[in-house]
Amino acid sequence: ISEAAKAEFKLVTADYLKLKNALVADAFSEAKTGAKEMRGKLEKVKASELNEDAGIVWKSYKEQLMLNSEKIAAATNIAEMRNAFDELSNTMIGMVRSFQLSSGGLYVMHCPMANNDRGADWLSASSEVQNPYYGAAMLKCGEVTETIN
Repeated sequence: ISEAAKAEFKLVTADYLKLKNALVADAFSEAKTGAKEMRGKLEKVKASELNEDAGIVWKSYKEQLMLNSEKIAAATNIAEMRNAFDELSNTMIGMVRSFQLSSGGLYVMHCPMANNDRGADWLSASSEVQNPYYGAAMLKCGEVTETIN
């Protein structure tokens, strides 16, 4: 994809990372705001910057990201947010891989206890584990499973 398109996707990624950090900090209001900001960035991504194949892939990612960010924004408690964050994270990881959006490096983290012990992944800009699924209760639960460069 073009550098202009990558720049727009990187804004979405930055909002995702802010949302993740709010969940790490157990900050319900900040996470709600972060999800709304992410939705705003998603709506502004110009599909015209993409070729036909990339546009089809983007449409699929966008639908999922919009749905999951809306679930997080509408959540009435942080547990609901964290449940929707699992799906959001899986979609973000796929998007970052597909569009090669990892300049500076991103880490895929995994917590084996999240999602009712089925495990859950998330993206981080740092290799230090800070778990968004449990926040302060189990901040260091997890491991780096992949480095995306």
